[in-house]
Amino acid sequence: LTSTDRWHVPVNWVLSTDPNFNDTSPQGWIPPSFPAVAIDIPGLNQAEWYIVNKQQTGYYRVNYDVQNWAALASVLNSTHELIHVFNRAQIIDDAFNLARNGRVNYNYALEISRYLVREEDYIPWAAANAAFAYLDVVLTGSEVYHLFQRYVLELTAPLYSSLGFNNTANDEFVTAYHRTIVLNFNRRFGNEHCVETAQEMLESFRTTQVRLAADIQTTVYCSGLRG
Repeated sequence: LTSTDRWHVPVNWVLSTDPNFNDTSPQGWIPPSFPAVAIDIPGLNQAEWYIVNKQQTGYYRVNYDVQNWAALASVLNSTHELIHVFNRAQIIDDAFNLARNGRVNYNYALEISRYLVREEDYIPWAAANAAFAYLDVVLTGSEVYHLFQRYVLELTAPLYSSLGFNNTANDEFVTAYHRTIVLNFNRRFGNEHCVETAQEMLESFRTTQVRLAADIQTTVYCSGLRG
């Protein structure tokens, strides 16, 4: 980039001592001289954790020191509702992408992802879907692949129970997207109940010709081919 291609970038943050994510106005600026910049965050030393980029309003990733990554994992695994849903998605997306590029240890990304077993919102799961899809590719055939599959099945178990194949005409579109994510993981990673249910639905479709809902079609058709 040339000097004319650089801009002042607004940044904001939130501390555990005042977890207010509503005000996304700039609290500081990264000047065009980036990356040589330091920003003072008042009260940072008194905070257990902090998050930069409230509601992910800025187009940049955020890396933290290991203490803050661990603290974020801790709060997510205890009281994830304290953190705005957009930032829950941001933390997952940043952690896994930074780990993918060797800037964060995967231990922190995976520790953060443990909270997903209690996450019901689609947005963080959309971020996790991309992260797990990448790991699915790189771990296939490895000696730890079955552990990864089991881990994702454990994380998605509550959502599989609540969403499963239980689609209705009144479902919001994000619910349909969410269901697709959950069913695809459970089909691909060996949830036999998922596979058997899908095969039964395919047999019913062959008999009745009643159209399958879009959010379950992939799972039903692919499971049918497997059968």
